[in-house]
Amino acid sequence: FVDGILNGTTTSNSYDVTNLTISTTYSITISAKDASNNSSAQSTPVNGATTDGTSDVSELFFSEYVEGSSFNKALEIVNLTSNNVDLSPYTIKRQSGGNWESPLQLIGTILINDVYVIINSDAENEDLIREQDLAVANITPMTFNGDDRIGLFKNDVLIDIIGDLDGTDEFALDVTLRRNSDTKGPTTDYNEQRDWSYYAVNTTNDIGNFNGTLSVSNNNFLGTFKMYPNPTNGNFVNIETVSDTEVIIYNALGKVVQTTRITSNKNNIDISNLSKGIYFVKLAIDQKLITQKLIRN
Repeated sequence: FVDGILNGTTTSNSYDVTNLTISTTYSITISAKDASNNSSAQSTPVNGATTDGTSDVSELFFSEYVEGSSFNKALEIVNLTSNNVDLSPYTIKRQSGGNWESPLQLIGTILINDVYVIINSDAENEDLIREQDLAVANITPMTFNGDDRIGLFKNDVLIDIIGDLDGTDEFALDVTLRRNSDTKGPTTDYNEQRDWSYYAVNTTNDIGNFNGTLSVSNNNFLGTFKMYPNPTNGNFVNIETVSDTEVIIYNALGKVVQTTRITSNKNNIDISNLSKGIYFVKLAIDQKLITQKLIRN
């Protein structure tokens, strides 16, 4: 069912919905029939969004996994779709002993051709610290070892996984995994030979980048926004944009901690009330939302 209207039937576990409108969100449900033609109730709705047609990638997926020494653990997610993606529907879970544990709620926005890096907050590797978008205390899921499966969920539905579902072997102990460059989307069918390349423990030189996705020259949207100094240990940051706009600052838990407005005559923000840590700065430019990380040392 698409938006409550029957769209078709299938006897397999997959179905292609066609003739959809670009850049549109649809609500999808299913109902099952048994051999006696008894129908189940419709499932819980799952929302899916079509792209604008400029990319053949429709969803976020894991692009790197770092299972380094001590607490040097990181996960990277890439956005190769044709839209900026709000992370509020997404969570990450660790599967240990066959059970999915408490979810980690992601916050902020991944811009087109950008990546999002989550690290264990006790990590000491300089590459991980420099590229972090979200640092998580030394708790699940960022305490994974080589025998833990890691899942990316959207609206609590598993869409991508590192490790074979319900597996128990140490498939990724003391290694870095990078998604192969020809990957076109997420999958719950983990295949390390097809999708991943292995690197030695503590290989982190490519974290924060997936096939050049962070190149500003390939992202004109970023060219309209500058924030400096960042990181900063001072009480002010400067923001340069092409238009006056409201600025909202969130802490790492997604709570609004400051709201202000910048103009051509006032483009600096007083952050003296913010403690040391990682924040997310959100503003609108040309009727589009942009979110960037701010680090106060």
